[in-house]
Amino acid sequence: MPSDLYGAAEEKAVVPDVFELQIKTLFQHAWSEAEHDLGYKPGEQPLDPEDERLLAFTSAQAWGADRIFDDLFKKRST
Repeated sequence: MPSDLYGAAEEKAVVPDVFELQIKTLFQHAWSEAEHDLGYKPGEQPLDPEDERLLAFTSAQAWGADRIFDDLFKKRST
């Protein structure tokens, strides 16, 4: 990584050479926060198969809603 991307306080040895950059819409970010808390941090009681199915169904709906929002914004901007 180029040295101008990290400050003097960071040691070069601890700065990663590779990182992950996620680009999301605000809607995708809000959904992923809720989904992460429900699906990956279920607490004492893990999700049962029906709840997992509902989460997957809701995920598909969120994806569809995000796509429709994007299409509508693009349509209005042309």
